[in-house]
Amino acid sequence: MGKVIEKIKVINVFEPEREIELEAVIDTGATMLVLPQNVIDKLNLRKMREVKVRYANNKTEIKSIYGVVTVEICGRAGEFNVLAEPEGAQPLVGQIILEQLDLIVDPGTRKVFPNPRSPEMPMVEVLKATPPNSGPLLLTKTLTGFAYPQNDIQHNSERVSGESMRQMSNTLNNFSISVPKLVFAIDASMEINKIINIVKEGVLGGADIIEIGTPLIKIHGVKIIDLVHKAYPNIQIYADLKVVDFPEIVIPKFFSAGASLISVMIFATKRNIQKALELAKLYNKKILISTMGYPTSELKTRIEELSRLGVEYIIAHGSGEPNEAFYDMLKKLKIMSTIHNIKLIAAGGINKSNLYKILDYNPEMIIIGRGIIKKDIKIEIKYIKEKMIKYQKDKGGSNYAGKL
Repeated sequence: MGKVIEKIKVINVFEPEREIELEAVIDTGATMLVLPQNVIDKLNLRKMREVKVRYANNKTEIKSIYGVVTVEICGRAGEFNVLAEPEGAQPLVGQIILEQLDLIVDPGTRKVFPNPRSPEMPMVEVLKATPPNSGPLLLTKTLTGFAYPQNDIQHNSERVSGESMRQMSNTLNNFSISVPKLVFAIDASMEINKIINIVKEGVLGGADIIEIGTPLIKIHGVKIIDLVHKAYPNIQIYADLKVVDFPEIVIPKFFSAGASLISVMIFATKRNIQKALELAKLYNKKILISTMGYPTSELKTRIEELSRLGVEYIIAHGSGEPNEAFYDMLKKLKIMSTIHNIKLIAAGGINKSNLYKILDYNPEMIIIGRGIIKKDIKIEIKYIKEKMIKYQKDKGGSNYAGKL
């Protein structure tokens, strides 16, 4: 992809008569606004602090932060701090500016434009939580503080909860237990209308997260994430992108469209995994590392390396037909369960018959899909959740999962 370049105006907030227009590279791999020192001097900006900066080659340096400036770009404006680079350096507009001003970068046309979902002004997403002492903390579009939904699920502003949902919620209250989050994966090729109907069945059954699988993303692109998010804004969406390269191009589009979780392959480079984690932090979302296809003999060493980079969520991802995938996943779970500071996710050939075999590994999430997609989805998901609750009840109500 060639450079994306836009004209911007930069104004000193404290001395508005000092302003400058220039061309800047729109760099989704950068974080802040970056200006050369000679431009900062012309604007007479105040030095605020110093920070350590890491470059793409992993080199680190101490740099100065100046402020505050108003940045005008594509008809929108906001106030930002500036990272100083030496005279003659290329001005850069980073991800913080794009996010705050709700701007989208199209790498195909090399254009920057306002988010069409809110063309008149930037749209800011606000996360809401229940008040203290009113039940488990529930944050939409994040993975913080889960026990089990005690509020009715909303679909297009209409209530879709039922007696079975209330009974499960009461069961959890009575026994003070937590269960893994249940992810319902849709990865068979199908039309959009059918996808939305299947999502509805998953939501009604009590799925906590909807996974849009790799085949659907390849066919429908980011549009399918946007459509599912608009239909079910209170349900977290996992986009199984299996990112390997160019995370700064791919990931922001899917997080902006409504995905809460995105998968990155375990064999991606250190730089790309670090960039994915940075973007997740910026968007307040999560990166899940998929172990699909990775040799089990090297798995422990690789996960320990990733843990040191700050990776938290690892998917024990089984490969092959359902039976084969399940036992591949079990092998990985056994290895991964010995590693500290990671949260386990189980995926591969899971169904209501073999569910108990993985619960002892204390997974944070369980992903099901192929085992129920051709059945009554709502009933299957409800049954699996009830089995997880019963399992925990029989163990004495010990808390082990849901602390994402």
